[in-house]
Order: sequence, then structure tokens, then C-alpha cells
Amino acid sequence: MKSDKPRNDGQYTAACLAKDFYPKNIEITIKPGDNLYDLKDAILSPDGTYSSVKVVKVSPGQQVHCSALHDGIHINATEAQQATIQPLTVKQEYCPPANTTVPEDESTEKVNTVSVIILGLRVLFAKSIAFNVLMTTKLMFF
Repeated sequence: MKSDKPRNDGQYTAACLAKDFYPKNIEITIKPGDNLYDLKDAILSPDGTYSSVKVVKVSPGQQVHCSALHDGIHINATEAQQATIQPLTVKQEYCPPANTTVPEDESTEKVNTVSVIILGLRVLFAKSIAFNVLMTTKLMFF
């Protein structure tokens, strides 16, 4: 896709968009043109597919050729043309979430209880130190 209006420097912007592909790895090239933006990692869509884009600046009147290499397949398109791609089949696999928490059982409750008891003892200790400092100060100065 090429922009309709030129940029401030008189050149045009051309973009090559690849969307709804799987697996993630893809190599997009646009010829000719000076690279403006290249999405290094493809973006994951909610449906489990990926999308990627590359943007270049080209001179007026230049024809843009976009190609993508994905999973061993070359896909080519020229300016104002869309590449026809066979329908995508996404392999649906269940990926269980990582277990980063300890299962809630009797030992977890004991750990929580012990933590609360230790916190209470620390607060009590801090109060007793503060009380002792106050009493010592009162004895010395009053």
C-alpha cells in the first residue's frame, strides 16, 4: 500500500502488512525504499495468529514490490495489489497457565498464621522499645 499524499520531503510512504499468519516467524521485504519502520517481532492477535508490518519511503513514481517469506513459502505483491493466501488453519492447543502459586491447603494456612503471629510480635517489640525510650527520657529529664 502506498500513501496518496507525499511527505514533507516530497517522498511517499509505502507499507507492507502481513496479517493472520502462524507460526510467528516471518521476513518482510519491500523494494525499493528506505526503511522507516520495521516491526521486529510480530504482534499476537486474540485469535492466536500474528501480524507484522514494514514501512519504507519511496520516490514519486516508483513501483513498490512487497514480498514475505513465511514458513518456507514466498508471497509476493506489487503496489495496490493484495497477495492471495490460502485460508489459514490455526492449530488450537491448550497451554495450561504456569503454576506460580502454592496450592491452598493446610500448610499454606499454617504459614499465613505464623506470618501474622511474627508480625504481631514485631509490633509488640517496637512498642515496648518506644515505651522504654519514653520512660528513660522522663526519668532523666523530669
